[in-house]
Amino acid sequence: MVTTTEFVTEKERRYGIGYRPISTVSTGRFVDDSIFMPEKEEVVIERRISVPEQKIERKEIVKEEKKVETEVETGLSVKSKLLVGLYVCVACILSALAMVAGIMIGNRATELSALESQVRTANAIVRVQEAQIDELSSADYIEQKAIENGMVKSSASGEIELLPVNEDKVETTTNLFDNFCDWFSGVIGG
Repeated sequence: MVTTTEFVTEKERRYGIGYRPISTVSTGRFVDDSIFMPEKEEVVIERRISVPEQKIERKEIVKEEKKVETEVETGLSVKSKLLVGLYVCVACILSALAMVAGIMIGNRATELSALESQVRTANAIVRVQEAQIDELSSADYIEQKAIENGMVKSSASGEIELLPVNEDKVETTTNLFDNFCDWFSGVIGG
């Protein structure tokens, strides 16, 4: 693509190239820039000329390289490959075991926190019940309930005279086998 630049005069611009004539208007001292026209003006006209491209035939040059057949050991031996594979397998198994252990520890930690929460709740219930037992077993509460149930406070001393108990010996009849067992117990020390 080729670009050319030409200079065009006022008249050529007005009449020859297809521009419409522009009228000049001035207002006082200042001239409106949009309608100001100088005596000679440079206008750049770009013409694009396209040049057809020529097809150039290119021949591909193929170079034949002589392959030198030499035995070069570029890879690992079979034994080395097996050892690397075994190492990768062991590493995968160990990482899987570590993940499983981490999951199990996380689950155990959740269970432990749940049990700790249950223990705290049970301890709170026990404390409340101990406070209720202490309140119910106080002497003032017992006395108040006794009076509500119609009992009268006694001013007598707390001594009670017990009746004598007759301890009668009861005779039991025993047989020969009981006598033998008693004798054998005495011999053994029982």
